[in-house]
Amino acid sequence: MQHARDVKWVTVGIVLLSSCSGKSETKPSPKPADAAPPPVDAAPPIDARPPFAVVEQKEPFGASTLIRPHAATCPALEWRREPKTVVIKRCNESPFAEQIPMLRDMVTYMRGVDHAFDEVRIVSSVDFYGWPELGRRYIEYAKTHPWNRQKQSLNAWTVEAGQKADLFPEYAAIFQRKPKLTSAEKCSAGRRTDGDESGKFVKANGATTNAMIPLGCSMGVIELER
Repeated sequence: MQHARDVKWVTVGIVLLSSCSGKSETKPSPKPADAAPPPVDAAPPIDARPPFAVVEQKEPFGASTLIRPHAATCPALEWRREPKTVVIKRCNESPFAEQIPMLRDMVTYMRGVDHAFDEVRIVSSVDFYGWPELGRRYIEYAKTHPWNRQKQSLNAWTVEAGQKADLFPEYAAIFQRKPKLTSAEKCSAGRRTDGDESGKFVKANGATTNAMIPLGCSMGVIELER
């Protein structure tokens, strides 16, 4: 009997020991992670469009590219690769000087996307019609460089003035190059006693003599020197 009781208690002890050793240790709960930082405001969506509207145009006399603001028709650049020329389309209702920053940005953009644009020439009217600031510059230049029609044609005087005088500061600011008039066609002049539009312009803008004063040409080509 004694032996049976001893065996019984030994068995109970072994069971209790096994039970204790089999328990998994309770691991401490991990400390809560630091609170996540507040979300940063989402960046504004990136507009994949180019900064200006670029419109390819096909016309009977050749293809061209029109660069203009997305929400407006002017100011604009009309770019032709053959030959490498550009026409500036100004907004008539605002001064040319106010349009320079946007036109300069257009030129910078086009140089970045089309390397041929770096060799561009400007085709433009170079007279007082629609560009009174230029007409007044001709009048001032003529005070020290009067036109002598016996020695020089009207076209030649205008081209010479466009190469020697600072007549196109707007183009200089837009293209960041020195503008140089290389050819001109359909030029006009006026004297203060004439009753036509050119005579009235000359009289209203500082002509001091009755000499014929060149007022530019309806078509000119301007090279851009570095």
